[in-house]
Amino acid sequence: KWREVDKANEKRDFTFSQKSLHVKIQTMPSFDVAYVRHKGYDRSIQKAWLKLQDWALRHGVEFSKQRMIALHHSNPRFVESSQCHYVACLELPSHQTFYRSAEIGVMKIPQTFCAVFSLQGVYGDLKKYMDVIYHEWFPKSEYEKISLPSFAIYRENHFINANERFDLDFCVPVRFK
Repeated sequence: KWREVDKANEKRDFTFSQKSLHVKIQTMPSFDVAYVRHKGYDRSIQKAWLKLQDWALRHGVEFSKQRMIALHHSNPRFVESSQCHYVACLELPSHQTFYRSAEIGVMKIPQTFCAVFSLQGVYGDLKKYMDVIYHEWFPKSEYEKISLPSFAIYRENHFINANERFDLDFCVPVRFK
């Protein structure tokens, strides 16, 4: 198993180590969301977002006006991209009650104390940023990641934008070391 980790490290893009990270430490609010689970970190994630769009249309939710959030359960340095667990989430309007239907679940993302990184890029860049955050920024910081998943709050979602660009806040739940 350790050889797989070394193999993953060989693919690192060291140019991302030179990019400056804009980070704020803050408490993020809780979010009520509809969600779709997805296995694999690649362009097939788009299918999860399309399922949420379809669900939103059928439930009277304006997809484009709702906040899009993605839970990242896996560290791509240690987990092969095809095995990474990703959850596409759509924040729900507060004036309505929603229930699970088929593969669309409903849950509350809890309020969390986070390191929040404002990031922009194109498809493929987020995994590189994650590597720098987890393996370069954290060891030098006074914080450590806790066991809750990191999450992205999208202003632009590269999985549904034709230009594959993203603009997001990458939120990593933390505590002091």
